[in-house]
Amino acid sequence: MASTKYTLVRSGREMEIFVDYEVAPYFPGNTLGPPEFCDPPEGGEVLEMQAYYQDAQVNLTQKEEEDIENHIYETHDYGE
Repeated sequence: MASTKYTLVRSGREMEIFVDYEVAPYFPGNTLGPPEFCDPPEGGEVLEMQAYYQDAQVNLTQKEEEDIENHIYETHDYGE
């Protein structure tokens, strides 16, 4: 499982949380060559995540989960 830091803002208060997450394997696809040899990228979506603040698990709203997933998509190293 991978992890990342994220600044969560609730009620105008910033909290630095830690997020443990798992992503599906990512396949970049192939866009060069004849169409019969091309495949679109697939995978890489967040499968599960848990957020922690000061060692206590944090329950996230749907919007917070979406924001954190977007952060993961922008920062995760899919080459690992």
